[in-house]
Amino acid sequence: MDGSVILMCKRGELSAGVVLSRRATYQDLVEKLCRKWSDLKGGALLLLYSLEGHAKCMLSCDDDLEALFALTLSRRIDAIDVILMDSGSSSTCSTVDPCSSDGGSIAGRGELTVVDDLFNELLAELEREGGDKMRDFLSDLDVKHWAHAHFPGHRYGELSSNLAECFNRWIKDERCLPVTQLVDAIRMKLMEQMSRRKEESWRWKTTVCPTWDKRLAGLFQFSRTWVVRKSSADVYDVRGNPSNTVNIRQRRCTCKEWQLNCFPCVHAVCAIRKSGCDLNDFVEPCYLVYSFREAYSKSIEPIPTVYKPDFVVDSDDVILPPLQRRPAGRPRTERVSPIWKTTRKRLCSRCGTVARHNKRTCKEPLLS
Repeated sequence: MDGSVILMCKRGELSAGVVLSRRATYQDLVEKLCRKWSDLKGGALLLLYSLEGHAKCMLSCDDDLEALFALTLSRRIDAIDVILMDSGSSSTCSTVDPCSSDGGSIAGRGELTVVDDLFNELLAELEREGGDKMRDFLSDLDVKHWAHAHFPGHRYGELSSNLAECFNRWIKDERCLPVTQLVDAIRMKLMEQMSRRKEESWRWKTTVCPTWDKRLAGLFQFSRTWVVRKSSADVYDVRGNPSNTVNIRQRRCTCKEWQLNCFPCVHAVCAIRKSGCDLNDFVEPCYLVYSFREAYSKSIEPIPTVYKPDFVVDSDDVILPPLQRRPAGRPRTERVSPIWKTTRKRLCSRCGTVARHNKRTCKEPLLS
């Protein structure tokens, strides 16, 4: 039965086979199931299937069905078991809107289930190694604030949001100035920076910014030996380690890196290469050279001192220094480095490993 898949749907104690062509939509599947079971309501369907490496995947929209077809085609199987459950009530036999699906991925909620299972497994390992202190530390922290997999937006490849520290170091020499002079010094630094970056961007000859263009080239070279199998015009099965399904039209990959960073992952680069499309067409505008030039197209105008008002010492607007005694010693100008940067690694004579402890503080177990 080329071009078709048999779904062995099980509902309670009853089972029914549904023959579905690879061109069928999720609405077609819902209508066939509603004809099989007259009391079934399409808006309350919950369809689950499992394959090796893809546990508890859910069918809720056309994208999920397309991913199922890609998996069955890549593994050369014509039949798959599907569990059918009632998740609620609905008055009409209607399908779920794919645009409102929580999954936001090729495998819909099924992919998120796999990601959640992996996240929970790694989190349990972290808590086992960290003990009670780690559990207490994570007890009142929402995972969306520190876990990459649960971040609700896009990180664009950045894992840190500590921009304040970067800016603080950038104005290290100007921090000791009075407020008015500090603001004027920051203005001049920004004026020079914007002018310098504007001139630098006009020397770029690539479509993507140089840093990300080098990354694309590296991903392209890394994936040259991978095997890619085409499922449809937009869906590809990339046989890496592990294998992933890529939808180049929707810019989604089952590894979720493309969705999180809005930049093609290594699987997406491999699939785009197979499709023959231009790789630069699948990069978000924020990574392109023209967006960089547009960001620095404006300039900060200089402010001549002739237009500045005269400073009156006796004015009530003068802010006096705080009435407190200056602490002893020279003021610190450098940030205190964390202990993992300042501690030197050494060879422990007890356990024989290179670590940040010695024979006296070693707690590694020794083999008898």
